[in-house]
Amino acid sequence: MHIKIVNRDNVSATIKNEDGKGELQLQVRRIDKVGDGTSLDPEKLPLVTEKSFLKQYAGGYVIAPNAYYEEVESLALPLGNYSIKSSLLFDDGDYIDQVAVVRVDRESKK
Repeated sequence: MHIKIVNRDNVSATIKNEDGKGELQLQVRRIDKVGDGTSLDPEKLPLVTEKSFLKQYAGGYVIAPNAYYEEVESLALPLGNYSIKSSLLFDDGDYIDQVAVVRVDRESKK
């Protein structure tokens, strides 16, 4: 997983403050076989894994003005369909979610 964080503003932005509020989270849920035209509730899909990226940063995670940051995490998944949700949770309680549906249809080569 490759997560890019960009601050295009002229002031610093804080994702995680010194009190530990704010996070960058990733949830991967498995999409089991469903019938044609079936509506899915992503929150009811089986959770495969969940990761909090900013736990290792003590003392806050501040993004400087006009800065570009990247977080990279390796994740091996068996063949299948998945709903992937990344959530940017700011220290003031605001959040931004992004969801993608991906299909793992072949084994990776070593």
